Amino acid sequence: MLHTRSTGGLFNLSRLRAKTKTKRVLIRELLYADDAVLVPHSEVHLQNLCERFATACNDFSMTINLKKTVGMSLGTSSPPRILINGSPLNVVDKFSYLGSVVNS
Repeated sequence: MLHTRSTGGLFNLSRLRAKTKTKRVLIRELLYADDAVLVPHSEVHLQNLCERFATACNDFSMTINLKKTVGMSLGTSSPPRILINGSPLNVVDKFSYLGSVVNS
């Protein structure tokens, strides 16, 4: 959840704690230049997001590199089985992004 203000004062922490003129927004995906992170709450939702993402990429003549695309789950007992254009994603326990390592 992203907590933000609709009337300026974004970097004033006391204003972010206010109960008025603020809103909470659920972030489902983050895009970085040529990278994307999808943040679902279930395997079904992740599959749906991946299908929609693949469709959008196809609509704009973009290609998803399946060798570089990975899945990672947090707080689940079994890894997700996700398909993009009929090909399964590799599931990893950790990956590196911009010098930071993310662990499941």
